[in-house]
Amino acid sequence: MTDSSWRRDEFHLRTLTRQGEWGAEQVHRHILSKANRNDPIELLDLPLSAPSANGPLLAGISISFTSSISPNCDLSDLLTPPPSISDALKRHWGTCRTRLESGSEVPSSSGRRPRGKKRRACDRCIRMKRACDGKQPCSTCCVKNYECSYEAANNIKASLASQDQSAQELRRIYETDMSAYLGTGNDRVSDIMTDLLGPSLQWPRCQTTPLIPDFHFDMFNDILGNTTSLGSFTSYAIVPQRTELPFLKRFTESSGIADGFDCGTLAQRRQLYNSIDDSHCQFLKGKTREIVALMKRTMIRTQPCSNVGLEWSPVMEKGCFEFFSPVNLQRFLLLFWSGWYPNTPIIHRPTFNPESEPPGLVASLSVLGACMSPELGDCVRAMAWLAAVEEAVFSDALLFDDSIVASSDLMGDEQVVWDRMKALQAAYFVCIAQNWEGSKDGKQRIRKERYSHVVSIARSFGLYNLSLVSLDVMSPTNQKWAKFILIESMIRTATYIYLLDSAFVLFWRLPPRVMSLELNTGLVCPEVCFQAVSAAECFLHLYTATKARPNQFRLRVSSCVRLLCSSQHVDLDLFRNLSSFNMFTIVSALCCLVFQYQTTLVDVSQMSPAATGLSRWLWLWRHGDNVKSSSADFPSDDIWQRIGFMRHADEYYHLACAMLERWKHDETEIRANLAAWATPFGQVQGIPKYDDGEMVQVKALIHEMENMSY
Repeated sequence: MTDSSWRRDEFHLRTLTRQGEWGAEQVHRHILSKANRNDPIELLDLPLSAPSANGPLLAGISISFTSSISPNCDLSDLLTPPPSISDALKRHWGTCRTRLESGSEVPSSSGRRPRGKKRRACDRCIRMKRACDGKQPCSTCCVKNYECSYEAANNIKASLASQDQSAQELRRIYETDMSAYLGTGNDRVSDIMTDLLGPSLQWPRCQTTPLIPDFHFDMFNDILGNTTSLGSFTSYAIVPQRTELPFLKRFTESSGIADGFDCGTLAQRRQLYNSIDDSHCQFLKGKTREIVALMKRTMIRTQPCSNVGLEWSPVMEKGCFEFFSPVNLQRFLLLFWSGWYPNTPIIHRPTFNPESEPPGLVASLSVLGACMSPELGDCVRAMAWLAAVEEAVFSDALLFDDSIVASSDLMGDEQVVWDRMKALQAAYFVCIAQNWEGSKDGKQRIRKERYSHVVSIARSFGLYNLSLVSLDVMSPTNQKWAKFILIESMIRTATYIYLLDSAFVLFWRLPPRVMSLELNTGLVCPEVCFQAVSAAECFLHLYTATKARPNQFRLRVSSCVRLLCSSQHVDLDLFRNLSSFNMFTIVSALCCLVFQYQTTLVDVSQMSPAATGLSRWLWLWRHGDNVKSSSADFPSDDIWQRIGFMRHADEYYHLACAMLERWKHDETEIRANLAAWATPFGQVQGIPKYDDGEMVQVKALIHEMENMSY
């Protein structure tokens, strides 16, 4: 038989089966006739499809005759179906009525398809048909800054398992359809069903076939490079969505603390404000006198170079007594605990006693709490007293006493260490209040001058090298609890000093004063440990946490950043279920790392470590236990225990990715301008502006992200 006759025969058979002119019997007779004449046969594929009353029984069968095989070869060498089909064919030929009536022998099959390679590529590299090194995440996804997953194989297994569970239902449906086609009571239905739905005929599913439930579009710039035909799967694709960054948008566009952060609803704050009774606040009379004396002493001593701009007078003294009255102190402190404290949990509230705390710390917390008051008059007076409280707090000699140094070996009863830490906390909270509620001059003074002092004090204090590794959690004594409170409070204070500095870097584009790898403090403990009201409760939670993941308590912030950005394989289980606080700290460090790269002369292609760290961080965030509750979900008495803005850490990830994309775009523009020699006096368009007091650039970046669909 010539080549043309083989091709005509193949085309004729395909046409007859597709148009429904031939059924199962005619196809089998044709195959057997070829076998009896020793004509070459090659069964290429058999994509089974459910037959219906309106179509041929074996619609979709594709049988090909090739000219590459000699007509004189043995039939057993010509049949080369895959292993799963071979078993079904053996059963079929044994019961085939057409073969039995013609007296033909059962064709034997000795050929088998070679086993495919073990799947090594990630899901995205398979879709894009790119090389993959099989790492988690792979280098290709790291460079492109995309999520890397190996979930397709698991989804295929789950899909096959679900198919096995529904096999009986599938068989019933097929039998009904075939009975309608062949006629009710036809005894061939059972034989054909055995062939079509046998357990060995699950071969059409392969690991490179996209599964409908997991099919999704990549970002628009990757869709352009995807050569895979979407076919009918496009109707199941996820609809492109806009990136929503509600916290960052509110944070950058608001004009005050209460508007920019989740500080409780207005109804909750009013309920707390009205719950205070004058008769229950008289124990704070002494603290009011201490604060007024501190304000008076500071303003008189620093009057020639004061930033307050006012002289101390009897009228001012009266106003000071009124603003820091016992009832106002109680109200403002309550607003601080319920409104702002979840966003900066660095003070141990269960042991906080306003009667015994330093007047500078109480005044600082009160001014910050007054900024969130539901009464507008309190907010106005708080802004009037901000500069005076700032002056008093930064005049404390303990802040600049470098002889007082903290260490992880403290016993917890070192009073001078406690006093310096509280003075530093007072300065930190004044910076928070002044930066968001102060005048324009006050905000610039905090960002450019005061906060540099805070960072320097924390560095000389030794706060950047503390951890709880040496704490014995097996014996819950009050002395060890005091040690835990002291060291954990200092760790949290150092961490939040770094976080505020990173905010100045990312949003106001100021040079960093604390390097990411300098922050060698340990990770903070779970919130339930720091919120415990007794030593027994605290150490029970500590023991449970350390027993579940003992190596996490040995991690430092700097080591976390190094490991996540490493090009080597990292066991991500070490970081699993980190708290929102720790995850927020790590992603802030990664964002600052991107910013620091931008300020150097390195090429954007050298950003692989930061991209690797971001990709791994996103995987941990999506597989972690992150709470997305707001203040409205908590009763007023427990609102201080909620998670603050750290629960929006994933928005910082999107911000870092946008910074990388903007960097690529700006670098292209700069290169074009330099190549054209078109910019006079060495000024190049595209160079970003630093010290952006109005956050113009980050606002524009967030706006672009929210209008980008992917």
